[in-house]
Amino acid sequence: MKVLVGVDLNVQGHDWLLDRAARFAGAIGAVVDLVFVASTASKEHEALLSGLLTLLPEERRGTTRVETGDPADALVALTREYDALIVGPREPAMFQRWLLGPMAVRVLRRSVCPILVPRGERPPTDHPRLLAGLDVNGGALQQVLQFSKDWVVRLGGTLDGVYAIPDHLPPIANKAVREGAEREWMARHEPERQKLEELLATVDEAHRGAAVLRAGEPEDVLLQLSKDYDVVLVGNRGRQGISRIIMGNVANHVVRTAHCDVLVLPTAALLDEVD
Repeated sequence: MKVLVGVDLNVQGHDWLLDRAARFAGAIGAVVDLVFVASTASKEHEALLSGLLTLLPEERRGTTRVETGDPADALVALTREYDALIVGPREPAMFQRWLLGPMAVRVLRRSVCPILVPRGERPPTDHPRLLAGLDVNGGALQQVLQFSKDWVVRLGGTLDGVYAIPDHLPPIANKAVREGAEREWMARHEPERQKLEELLATVDEAHRGAAVLRAGEPEDVLLQLSKDYDVVLVGNRGRQGISRIIMGNVANHVVRTAHCDVLVLPTAALLDEVD
């Protein structure tokens, strides 16, 4: 397997990102290539990338490449050649702008390989807990599930699945009344819980976790739960119709705010092929 790490040679301090990339690559048995996208390529760029490559364990070192052109277009094109693209939220220049601006939407939406954004303060454990956002009524459900099943095996962890339902209970001060309302809410959404259980039942038993049902918008639920996981997996198929314009893209929101690493899955590309 091959993973690609995007770095910005206009700034310093890539040790953290390269360490996280090496750990990720080691977990899946991959080699790491480095890329810098510039308006004009130079020998100095190539030398700097080669120096950074030596920071990786020897068995993880791949190649370096300097690409020219629009950064978003270049990264999207490269995703066709790799099993994962890794970019870091601590990169203070190009990739920080990528995470905060329209470039993020372009790359996240058009990537044809998963994009890993390391966010947790500590790297995932040897047996990481993964959380997949599974919309039981969504068009990308099977694609997200299959990607999640593949990656939990590669990472040697366990997979929980969560379905977020934007059906909020109002604040209720009385404990007995609140607990009764919560039971009614769970009963009303029992069909969704059963479907989520059925989906998780297709995961190999050694890697199967729990089915989690929560009230709230998907991005808010994933953000809250990310405190208890090593990796959150989310499809890059955004909201549809007017809700996409008003609410934005779930994956884009999660990569900016999650408390753990985020793996964005290229479900949009697969569904576009079908569409």
